[in-house]
Amino acid sequence: MTATEKNFFSNIDIDLEGGTDLGVSSFDDLSVLDDAAKHHINLDALEKIEFSNDVFNEMPMQKQAEKDTQSLKKEKHLWQNMDVSLADMIRLVLDNSERPVAVVSDDKIIYMNKTMMMILGITDQRQVLDVPFLSFVDKSQWNSLAENIGEMLTSGKKYAAKLRAENGKIINNEIQAIYLPDTSHFSFILIGSHIERDSGNVIKNMYDELTGLPNFFLWEDRVQVAVNNEIYKKASLPKNIVAVVGLAIDDFDKKTDKFWKEKILNDMATGLVMSLKKNCTVARGMKYQFWILFPDISDKKEFLSEFEKIKEVMKKAAQDYNIIFSVGVNFYPTPAKSAKKLIEQAIVAVEKAKLHKENYIEFCEEETKKKGSF
Repeated sequence: MTATEKNFFSNIDIDLEGGTDLGVSSFDDLSVLDDAAKHHINLDALEKIEFSNDVFNEMPMQKQAEKDTQSLKKEKHLWQNMDVSLADMIRLVLDNSERPVAVVSDDKIIYMNKTMMMILGITDQRQVLDVPFLSFVDKSQWNSLAENIGEMLTSGKKYAAKLRAENGKIINNEIQAIYLPDTSHFSFILIGSHIERDSGNVIKNMYDELTGLPNFFLWEDRVQVAVNNEIYKKASLPKNIVAVVGLAIDDFDKKTDKFWKEKILNDMATGLVMSLKKNCTVARGMKYQFWILFPDISDKKEFLSEFEKIKEVMKKAAQDYNIIFSVGVNFYPTPAKSAKKLIEQAIVAVEKAKLHKENYIEFCEEETKKKGSF
C-alpha cells in the first residue's frame, strides 16, 4: 500500500469516528414533541425501560406448550418403535383371526392360522409346515407375486392372489405382507382379506372353540373330498382305502364337572393329533366326542398300524380318568360305497360298541377280525 493510500484510509477512520474534535451532540429544536399528546404518546414513559409481568408469565407457558407438543408427537408414534413377541401375536390375535394368515420364512410356511387352513382345505397345520407358500398359489401368479412382494412389504400394497386349495379349487383373496426383522432369514407375515359369507360367522363355527379341532361339518366335508379323490383318480394310479373312526366316551354328557370334561377333551385332542400322521383329520363330534379320518391308506395292515396309536391314547385316558370308550370303524370302498355310507355305517358301529359295558371296538368289515375290547 502506498503512502497516499495509507493517508486516505487514515482520514476515513477519523471521519467515521467523529474526527479529532469530538463534542456532545444536542438537539435544540424540540417542537416535534409538542404534538406528542395529540398522538397519545406518554413522554414520561418513553425513558422507562420496563417489561410487563405478562411477558415473563407467558414465556414459560409457551415453552411448556412447545414441550408438551413435542411430547405428544413422541407419544403418538411411540408404538411404532415398540417390539412385540410374534408368538404372543399368534396366540392371542392371529390364531383366532377371521382373516387368513400365514407366516413365511425363506419362502416356506412356518405358521398358518385356522382361517387360512379352512379356505385351503388343510386339516392339520403339520401338513403345511416347511412347505413352499407358492405351492398354494396358482402357478400363473408365481412370477407376478415374486415381483410384487418387495412393494407389498415396503408400501403396504395389496395383491389380488389366486390361492389354490388342496382339492384344486381357486380362492380369490387380496393379501398384504408385513416384514419381520430377521438377520438370518427372509421372513414376513401374509394377511388376507375377510372371507365373505352369506350369513353368520361361518368360519368361526367351523372349529371347536375348546380344542381348536375342526368340527363335524368340516370333517364331513374332508371325508367327501377324500372319497372323491379316490373316485376320480386316474385309472393308472392305485386305488387307496379311506377309513373313518368314531370315538365316544360313554356317559360323558352325564358328568357335571365342567373342568374335568374340558381336561379330558383337551388331553385327548392333543394326544390324537400329535400321534397320528399329518394327513389324518381329528375332529370334534356332536353326538360322539371325536371323529378321525384316514385318507390314502394303502391297505388294512397300514390302517391297523396307525389305529394302534389311537388305542394307546385311549388306554392312557381310560387309566387317567377312569372312562370307557366305544369305537366304530368303517372303510371305503368296502363295505361303504360312498362318503355318506362311510359315515352312516360308522355311526351304527359306534352304537353297537356301546352295547358292551367296556372299552369296545366295532369294525364294520368282518375281514379285519379285530372286534373286541382293548
